[in-house]
Amino acid sequence: MRDILADPHDAAIVRAVLDIGRSLDLAVVAEGIETPAQQASLVAMGCRCGQGYLYGRAVGADEIARRLTRAETRQAEPASRRPASPDGPAGPADRRAPPLPSGRPESAKPTG
Repeated sequence: MRDILADPHDAAIVRAVLDIGRSLDLAVVAEGIETPAQQASLVAMGCRCGQGYLYGRAVGADEIARRLTRAETRQAEPASRRPASPDGPAGPADRRAPPLPSGRPESAKPTG
């Protein structure tokens, strides 16, 4: 993932894996997305799902449980009582990049 912007061979491998996944009707998850440029490149290649430090650092199970509880509590509150937070529902550690577009490109959809 790291060198797809600089190494055409790495980019070709990523494109091939995405093509194989599409031809087998499998979801492919790109791992190790660290920059918006990597994300943009993957989206241009047709990748629709990814994970990596661009979206957040790894956290332990206890932290995940705490964030989910906080998010559920916020969802249960009436909207008028929720404080506006630019950090997202789980707090400052919840730095989210724009999501990858959902769905497959029209050219990749089965025709029959």
